[in-house]
Amino acid sequence: MESSVAYILTNYPRLSHTFIAREINDLESLGVRVERVAMNAVLPSDLETRDGRCESEKTFYIKTSSTSAIVKAVFAAMRMSPLGFARLAWRSVRMGGTDLRAMLWRLFYLVEAALVWDHLRTTDARHLHAHFGLTPATIAWFTADIGNFDRTQHWTWSFTSHGFQDFVDEREAQIALKTAHASFVVGISDFTRSQLMRLSNPQFWDRFEIVRCGIDVDEFAFRAQHPDNPIPRVVTVARLSPEKGHVIIVNAVKQLRDRGVDVIAEFVGGGPFRDEIKAEAERLGVSDRVEFTGELEAPGVVERLNQADVFCLPSFAEGLPVSIMEAMAIGVPVITTYISGIPELAQDHRRALTLPAGNVEALADAITELINDRALGEELAKAARAEIELNYSSIDNVARLAALFANARAPRPADGGS
Repeated sequence: MESSVAYILTNYPRLSHTFIAREINDLESLGVRVERVAMNAVLPSDLETRDGRCESEKTFYIKTSSTSAIVKAVFAAMRMSPLGFARLAWRSVRMGGTDLRAMLWRLFYLVEAALVWDHLRTTDARHLHAHFGLTPATIAWFTADIGNFDRTQHWTWSFTSHGFQDFVDEREAQIALKTAHASFVVGISDFTRSQLMRLSNPQFWDRFEIVRCGIDVDEFAFRAQHPDNPIPRVVTVARLSPEKGHVIIVNAVKQLRDRGVDVIAEFVGGGPFRDEIKAEAERLGVSDRVEFTGELEAPGVVERLNQADVFCLPSFAEGLPVSIMEAMAIGVPVITTYISGIPELAQDHRRALTLPAGNVEALADAITELINDRALGEELAKAARAEIELNYSSIDNVARLAALFANARAPRPADGGS
């Protein structure tokens, strides 16, 4: 039976969030109609591809709405239930505590929710799902509440928590309060669920569901042979941001050079930390061995991974990165850190080499081990590919998500919280 859901996102489409586009495409292949709603206008760099342009045309962008559209949506919501809207406004203010700035921001979110509701009421999407537990989840929650002003309607909502961003600022995220009002909450790993449990009342723990991110295993086919690089290539696919650990790789390259081991570090991805990474490479005298590829679409990522001797992601904070899954699917031996949900997939010396975060010497040792022991790398790669096929196929995991959407129920009145 065909169903509909609205996705509430910060930015869409975006190259660094291809896992969301894949999830939406898989849902639609299963017969679920997906209404795309994004907070921010699409970036020009994300419109350079046909897929990006196509997805942007299907997306409703909240912050590009005209003043007249904003006024129309807010007054329509208020007319439907003046008292209900006033209560919702009061709750949004109270969520911010005594911080005036936080109070004002949540009133803005309420206005944005009115816009989303006004847009969606012309569709048949009555379940909203947010990616990430901060602002998108707040807007999804408020939108569902506005929709339920009409007692003949049945609006529900949920969100997916991906990683540390949802847990850094507990006061801002309000995970406990959101859990009390959501139909269900998705964690992408056992670790993520444990953090949701840490922040929430045990009476709501049965609302936590694990739906692991996944990839198209056919798109990332297992490579037939190891590349023949004159200088071993250590490839990283990740946003250029401090928590991903690029600077640790740069320092490992320096340490390896001091040991007489020559490697090239290739960084695939864009982000705000590029200049700092480049400056560190120059300071250490290894800028000739550090390459920046920029953001690439999936075919470009596949090409770069096929040429990699080692995949490395020494993150300090994470959820469970899709880029590790992609490298494992292709057959690149992986080095990463045993933090957050990563060890659930990257088990040390079974499917990857996992290290303590921030340890340059351990990283240099691991790179050396995989360069010198190709048999070990091949053993890890085969085991990792088997695990990806078994538990990290996107279409299989999205089918579980589609079932959750189809069976979403409003929280029992006694559970609601305030």
